[in-house]
Amino acid sequence: MKSIVEAVFARMPGSVCKRDALLKWCGEKLANYGITITNFSNSWTDGIAFCSLLHSYLPDRIDLDIIKNESKKKRFEIAFSVASSVGIVTILDVEEMCSSEWPDWERVMYYVALIFRHFEGLIPNQPVSPSMPIPQATSSPLSSSNSSPTFSSSSSSSASSSSSSLCASLRTSNSIPTTLCSALQTV
Repeated sequence: MKSIVEAVFARMPGSVCKRDALLKWCGEKLANYGITITNFSNSWTDGIAFCSLLHSYLPDRIDLDIIKNESKKKRFEIAFSVASSVGIVTILDVEEMCSSEWPDWERVMYYVALIFRHFEGLIPNQPVSPSMPIPQATSSPLSSSNSSPTFSSSSSSSASSSSSSLCASLRTSNSIPTTLCSALQTV
């Protein structure tokens, strides 16, 4: 049986690696909402992307006109509550998401993978929960030099080579390491 990431990778031809395939899926799901997703960190910091992604599947559960006027904290609470109500385990913390300009991209990617798995995944109408340990929050990727990390493909050469190295290792191993995104394991 295919893993979730293999399923999304197969649907997104032209993606460099499986992480990028999930990112591309997000971009396609959110394009009609005027939201540009470039990474799994600061692209998700205001809660609107999560609400919009869930709205794309559950338009009767989230009123985006009201959401846009809510506080960041309230948007995350609503998104996580709606996701939980359909069986998606909440692995992100509202306070943590609100307090960081650069949330842990591995945890955000993991949560987005759970959303993908629930709505596009392999086993319909089953609660979605992680089968492996959830990646633990790490320190902020902001360095002491105050440079802003970028996880998009249009980033600077050093960030780009780092991203390319990750993608190369994912292509070589043909799987995402458990520490990166265990939600994407075979169902």
